[in-house]
Amino acid sequence: FCVFSPSNERIKYKFALDFASSSTFSIDQFTVTCTLSNCIIRLPQNLPAQQYTIHYSNWEGVADSSGSAEDVFSVIIEDLGYFYNTAVFTNPVTENCHPLNKNQAHLCSNEITYFLEDSNLVPGDYFFTITVTENGQESQITHFEQATIT
Repeated sequence: FCVFSPSNERIKYKFALDFASSSTFSIDQFTVTCTLSNCIIRLPQNLPAQQYTIHYSNWEGVADSSGSAEDVFSVIIEDLGYFYNTAVFTNPVTENCHPLNKNQAHLCSNEITYFLEDSNLVPGDYFFTITVTENGQESQITHFEQATIT
């Protein structure tokens, strides 16, 4: 591109382009497999992430929602039997492909596996999403996965 000087003097301009995102990326790719009272969540590791939060509920109304976690889950009515829970964990930095420990994240071949145990997970349908926190900023919710416990 061209830049013209407001004077007749020759001026040297220097510039740089910053392609860094100004917001935290949402997680759209993950899987959830559940059995009675526990679920295994798998997702690719996001290196800049400092923290992950798994959000889950038994209210199907969240399935088509997007936005901040506070906005999405603030409408759940517990008096009607619905619940909302979270599991928070830091980004694992060392490989650990050994058997899973309950309510902990493990990193194996650039994939994070989290073994979630919660007594609220009884037979029924559940809706899961994951947010990432980078530099104190939590990503938006853009995607849910449904899991059914029979």
